[in-house]
Amino acid sequence: MTIREKIVLISLAGILAFSGCGPRRSQTVPEPEMEPFPVQPVNTLMVKQPSLENKLTWDEFQEVKIESYADASYFAAQIKYDKDKYPNFYLASPKKTIEDGWIGVCRNRALVAALVLEKLGYEPIILSLYGNRDAHMVALVEEKTDSGIKYGYVDGENFLEPCLDSIEEIVAEVNCNNLIESGAQFTKYRKRYLNNAKKDWRFSDGDLLPYVDIERYKINQQFKEWEKGTDELNKKIENSSKSTKNLQNLVNENGRKLHALIEKTEELNKEIMK
Repeated sequence: MTIREKIVLISLAGILAFSGCGPRRSQTVPEPEMEPFPVQPVNTLMVKQPSLENKLTWDEFQEVKIESYADASYFAAQIKYDKDKYPNFYLASPKKTIEDGWIGVCRNRALVAALVLEKLGYEPIILSLYGNRDAHMVALVEEKTDSGIKYGYVDGENFLEPCLDSIEEIVAEVNCNNLIESGAQFTKYRKRYLNNAKKDWRFSDGDLLPYVDIERYKINQQFKEWEKGTDELNKKIENSSKSTKNLQNLVNENGRKLHALIEKTEELNKEIMK
């Protein structure tokens, strides 16, 4: 056997060892609290997905035959990123995202990916990630194997089949991608089982956030109240500034009148002294 043939065999063995996973079965466990952990990026996989020339309608999408794990990444990557499509923290169902023209952000991509993964037999899960100034969402995959639960994820065009031993490793993978793409780094996470939502996450209209992540919804509401209070305070300051400016103009005008009066008085005094 030549050296070249040995290298090829070793490479193939490494690929098989890395991608080997047990049978795909859904796994449901209690939802954990948000946990901090040390950020330690590791190697990541990224696959550039081709774009659909013609975006599918919801009915056409329902008829698509899902054949592989990569299909979840393929369809998630079809969603054109547009942060202005929905309000901040708005969580749209896959049906709404597709009917709205395959436009959205990471949240839309995560739910579409979760829907595709569900068709393959996986429990639909989303993983919310939080940093000091950024938030992100991906579709999480849990697979029960003989050696324990393995984790994978789909994040738009980036995906990894379930081969990691912990969610912390998943977040490190996402951090590694973001370090290259945007620089955002996440140190906390929250896992959500979509089938535990109080409303059907696949087809419902309107904001799903209150039904999927009530804690985030409450924080969002508090943030909106804070924004409203800040706007009202800014208006009061602006009105006060206008009043102060008007008062200052009045003082200045009175000062000019007083100065003119003093000048006339001095002229009159000069006339008297003649």
